Amino acid sequence: MMINKILILPLFFISLFIPISAPSWILMWMGMEMNMLMFIFLILTKKNMFSSESSMKYFLIQCSGSLIFLLTLSSNFIYFNEWPFINSLVPPMALMLKSGFAPFHSWTPEIIKNFNFLSLLFFFTSLKIPPFFMIFSSWFNIMLWISIINILIGSIMGIVQSSFIKMLIASSINNMGWMILSLMYSNSLFLIQFIIYFILMYNLIKIMKLNKIKWITQINLNLFIVKTNFYINLLSLAGLPPFMGFTPKWIIIKKMMINTPIIIMIFIFMTTFNLFFYIKSCINTMFLFNLTKKWMTFYKNTIISLFLMLNFNGITLFILLT
Repeated sequence: MMINKILILPLFFISLFIPISAPSWILMWMGMEMNMLMFIFLILTKKNMFSSESSMKYFLIQCSGSLIFLLTLSSNFIYFNEWPFINSLVPPMALMLKSGFAPFHSWTPEIIKNFNFLSLLFFFTSLKIPPFFMIFSSWFNIMLWISIINILIGSIMGIVQSSFIKMLIASSINNMGWMILSLMYSNSLFLIQFIIYFILMYNLIKIMKLNKIKWITQINLNLFIVKTNFYINLLSLAGLPPFMGFTPKWIIIKKMMINTPIIIMIFIFMTTFNLFFYIKSCINTMFLFNLTKKWMTFYKNTIISLFLMLNFNGITLFILLT
């Protein structure tokens, strides 16, 4: 299994950058197909009945999106920059289908709930990079609308979820909307937000893996520092100050408040829905303390304690970047 990861992971990361740097549409399509195959191999690194089913469903969805993308590129190329025509909107919709953006996200919960934790991390983070930059470079005019749809649907979708993985899907859709906004303003702001988002998701999925958490009712961690870190990561994903996830969202709000105050007020209002379903998931256990010695807890969980301290640097990061 380790040998498979050593062979597959480098090819997977290479395939992420091929669509971004390719000079032609065909090479972009080839890069996306290579990325799809490498990701399926990552899903199958832990072989079981559920991973085989998920990989097959994922393959069918990706093939459908690639087929739509390739056919519209070849048959309607003349309409790409003529926005009154519906033909120009089909290729970005195909990319949104492949990456699980709203409103083409309905396939994601049933497929990724059986992913292993490494595949889950890459699906929430790295797989979003190629469609981001492809839509940004060729369909910039619709990026604001895509971000609005993702933020609205991601905020509402998580309220009724009892599965923690489905809640992370809703959070991912919401954060993808914020990342699109950051990419519209600057590449450096997108890079900052993506790195922070990757750190938060890695920490959450690591705790999920160690404690085998898939449902909200399973969040009953014994170690105080692990439980605190878990909930602080959730609140940081929602952009609650003073945590680290608040900083890039505040920079976006400052930039958008000048030009589009009404839209950004809607975004701030929808962010309260994120805070609602995160607080709802942790309110029952966040005040239950463990009776073991707290210094022993810190000693045994050095990495988790490091991420916890890093998360409290949101104000420091905010001062440095603004």
